[in-house]
Amino acid sequence: MSEERLRRLIRERLALARIGIPTFLTYGIDKFGNCECSKPRCERAGKHPRKSGANRGATADPAQIKRETRSGWANVALHCGLANLVVLDIDPRNGGSETIERLEVELGSLESAVVAETGGGGEHRYFLASEGVTYPASLGPGVDVLSGSKYPIIPPSRHKSGTDYRWREGCDPIGARFLLTHLRDSVLDRFREDDEEDAIPIQPIEETEEEIARLRSALEFISADCPRDEWRDHLFAINATGWRSAEELAREWSMTAPHRWSEDAFAELWESADPSRPGGRTIGSIYHFAKRNGWVDPSAGSRLETLGDIDNGRRFAERYRGKLIFDRASRLWRQYIEGIWRECDRGEHIAAAKDIADTILRETGERFAANPTDANKAAHGQALRVHRSAQRVHAMIELAAAEPGMSVADPSAFDANPDLLGIEGGVIDLRTGEWIAPSPNHRISKCAGVSYDPKARCPRFLSFLSDILGSQEEIAFVQRFAGYTLTGSVDEEALLFMQGQGANGKSVLANILSGVLGDYAVTVGSELLAVTKHESEASRLKVLLRGARMALVNEVGQNDTFNDQRVKELVSREVISGRFLYGEAFNFIPTHKFWVRANHRPAVLDSGDGMWRRINLLAFNRQFSLEERVRGLDRKLLEDEGSGILNWCIAGCLEWRKSGLSVPPSIRRETARYRDETDVVGEWIEAECEQGPEHRSKVATIYDSYRNYFHEAGMSPKSQVAFTRMMGTRGFRRKSSNGKAYLEGIRLTL
Repeated sequence: MSEERLRRLIRERLALARIGIPTFLTYGIDKFGNCECSKPRCERAGKHPRKSGANRGATADPAQIKRETRSGWANVALHCGLANLVVLDIDPRNGGSETIERLEVELGSLESAVVAETGGGGEHRYFLASEGVTYPASLGPGVDVLSGSKYPIIPPSRHKSGTDYRWREGCDPIGARFLLTHLRDSVLDRFREDDEEDAIPIQPIEETEEEIARLRSALEFISADCPRDEWRDHLFAINATGWRSAEELAREWSMTAPHRWSEDAFAELWESADPSRPGGRTIGSIYHFAKRNGWVDPSAGSRLETLGDIDNGRRFAERYRGKLIFDRASRLWRQYIEGIWRECDRGEHIAAAKDIADTILRETGERFAANPTDANKAAHGQALRVHRSAQRVHAMIELAAAEPGMSVADPSAFDANPDLLGIEGGVIDLRTGEWIAPSPNHRISKCAGVSYDPKARCPRFLSFLSDILGSQEEIAFVQRFAGYTLTGSVDEEALLFMQGQGANGKSVLANILSGVLGDYAVTVGSELLAVTKHESEASRLKVLLRGARMALVNEVGQNDTFNDQRVKELVSREVISGRFLYGEAFNFIPTHKFWVRANHRPAVLDSGDGMWRRINLLAFNRQFSLEERVRGLDRKLLEDEGSGILNWCIAGCLEWRKSGLSVPPSIRRETARYRDETDVVGEWIEAECEQGPEHRSKVATIYDSYRNYFHEAGMSPKSQVAFTRMMGTRGFRRKSSNGKAYLEGIRLTL
């Protein structure tokens, strides 16, 4: 994981350097959740610079960035003074949401074009710094001002909570830097540096029917089916209002998660709440969370309505933010249904726009009927024109996609978290194996193929595994590999090659696991991994791998040869380049694990460790008779025990996290035997060559012998350049003499 994160750190720093923004490294959070500085109980975990001095070693020099960025656990910070920026650091845990809300009522909008969501649940808003201006240290409780030598931690850094910092969609400094503005002058007039008397006090909100309705509407956008610490914080925030109705509101909201509800637990937490505790949660944090989930504050006031395309697009966004989103890379809309962002393949986005048009027509008609003024008549006429025009409805949809939070540009924004698995109605956290409540912010677009039941078991499936494999060590390995396959990690750089004559259960096993993974599994042709004359077909198949976690390769042929270069490319942590037919090339980060199955063992021409460390050969030696075979066994096991098999895979994932793949000796031996048997180059050397330090041969002469040997065996030889490079890996060095190339240590048999 640290290597991929290291590449992300370097890419982010170089991208900022290209637009003149200096950054520097801080100590990060290691895999155990501790500060990388190794100080016990570090109070600034993941936030203190690695270098001293006013500039902390900040640089925009690409060469220096590449030299010094060595640790995959490091965090990165931005130097405000050198970057000519000022940052509002908003911490909702300390009242920041309430402070910023009251400031905006008093001073106007403090929104920014560049916003980062911090690992601690807050946000950083970036503004251009004004020359010669001294900024206040704080704008009030929970809102610090970072300027001069101060610095914000920036994405993709990791917070001590384990959550990564990330740029808000469409608000990163690369794409939105030209939209940056200066912090409002009214803010500078209102505050003086470190003047506590000017800080905005947090006044209690009066309990009125309007405020109760406002809080209740916000709570509808926050799931009570959440981790206990989040539930506690929300209860404390409601308690802090001091309202008579607070306990009733908190209980009513908590009971929307009936399987987690406990009267005793609720009563204990409610009694322990202390609204006077400094830095405690307040109602503003409720509104902050709700807004992030798409809530629109009903008290925000009505805006000027023109009923034009822009205004209608905003209406669409306000109603469907968090429910519909436009995927710009794929040019399609997605709808959030039971935790999954599914494609709108039945025109759901168009139906939503038509519903907006219906609502506008109804509302303007009612207003005109109640008050038949010229303005209301004109508004109703405008609504009629929208309602009657398909072009206007489509314009509404198009402009809604340009509203904040209504589109994603990068296809990797979906299913980006390798540790989350989408299921119907929820998400599995593959780090713990626990079910967590779904959220639109998870951006999950795929779903497992079976329902989740934590109590489900799979006794017939386990019996099936014993029948086809027999070895408990190999069964445990398959479980770990299946668990690893659930994730989006490719750190192992390994494929599973299931080989054996027919009627041995390998296809049934592959079909069952593919059914469990559902949308996460794809099937690709053997042309992707085998040598083929049609390279365009292999390039086309590569695009199927994007976002997949299980890639099934069915029945590699008897006379096939693995394409060692492509195997090393695709069974790797490196970015892959793909291209749709007649489309432009694009890059994607691999998430797939190959499950290859075949009756025969293809030739492997590359004898190097770079190829063979990726292959794990699982031999299926048993062959079932006609009487022993069960027709449709894969479908029956999926129907009867699918949920239990998913639990078996999740348990394998947890075991993999603890001990890795831990390849058994039997698989290592079988793989080594395969390596010896398929070493065709070794066979050619033994059959037609002699080895010794005193020998040497012209490259052209010995290459002709190699090429003829392969042609006679019905196999495709490498080019002469690739052959020379391959022979070098076997210890036969290339040297030149009198303008001719030789290989030392080998000659053809006389």
